[in-house]
Amino acid sequence: MKWLLLLCVGIIYSDSFSATLSDSTSYKKQHKNLIEIGYSAAWFFDKHPMAFYKEGGLDLIPVMSLPSWMPSYIKYSRIIHKQIDLGLSNYSFAESYIPFQKGDIWIRSVNDVTISIGRSFFRNLNQFTNLKYSFSPGVSYRWGTEWVYLAENDYHDVIYTCMCDYNSIGLGSTGSIDFVLKKRLYFGGSAGYTYYFEKSKMNPNSPYYFKAYRPNRDVFVFHPRLGVMF
Repeated sequence: MKWLLLLCVGIIYSDSFSATLSDSTSYKKQHKNLIEIGYSAAWFFDKHPMAFYKEGGLDLIPVMSLPSWMPSYIKYSRIIHKQIDLGLSNYSFAESYIPFQKGDIWIRSVNDVTISIGRSFFRNLNQFTNLKYSFSPGVSYRWGTEWVYLAENDYHDVIYTCMCDYNSIGLGSTGSIDFVLKKRLYFGGSAGYTYYFEKSKMNPNSPYYFKAYRPNRDVFVFHPRLGVMF
């Protein structure tokens, strides 16, 4: 399924699709820089449903605690040629779960930085508003931790977990749609899939080693966001 998702986005991104969406000549003189902020929801292709990051903030910002309304997603992009832009984005996500059996994830904490190249298409809705479609393949670097439940005592207290670190490169694609007001203000969202080449960090010499454990490699993310051109 993961390769099918990448293939589908790749087909959409191909030049054959550009023939159906070419109404972008009016944007030749637009501002070239775009900054976006928003929030993060993620699904890790496991038994846990997709959820929003409730804590707020970005781990790259060294603050001990932040209000939950603080953005957990940020992206800067610059138009480098007509409908083509180069982007750099970062998001954070964390969630705790109730483990029921050996190998379950107890706590997950994720940070991601992505470099992407995007292609955009515009549809004019009225004199003030345009609809923008974007498709952006990218290369990501992910770090963080997933705490894996491995053992408990007779009182059902967790006594051993693996703090298995994330540390890997990923490949993915993102699609986004935005309403653009007066060619400056953006309101919309993006959704993307990334496959990470993650290797297991669980110690095979540990007495609690769980052979069936596989680190997370597939992530689907959604970012509602707003932005401004400058």
